[in-house]
Amino acid sequence: MTINKIKREQKKYWVAVYALSVPSIAVIFSASNETCIGIASKYMDKGSFSLSALILGLLLLFGGIFYAGRKFLPKCSACGKSITPYQLGVVVATKNCPSCGENVIS
Repeated sequence: MTINKIKREQKKYWVAVYALSVPSIAVIFSASNETCIGIASKYMDKGSFSLSALILGLLLLFGGIFYAGRKFLPKCSACGKSITPYQLGVVVATKNCPSCGENVIS
């Protein structure tokens, strides 16, 4: 694996995280919209609608981040663990996996 490949995969990860975060944030903020609350009040209590929208938004947000990490982050060829964006500096400086110590960058 080369440094450029790792950086490309990290970029794909961040694009996916941002793309998956926007809908979940929209769901969270839609709970405070009076129109949505007015429509939902016909079917359920206003408080439960806001709480359910908040929970759904947070599940989408953290689920999207978890999915993006599993799908797009580069993995060590020896141990198979993901190289997180915070570990990228260690990998570039040492050329080794932060988890197992095997050579990652050729």
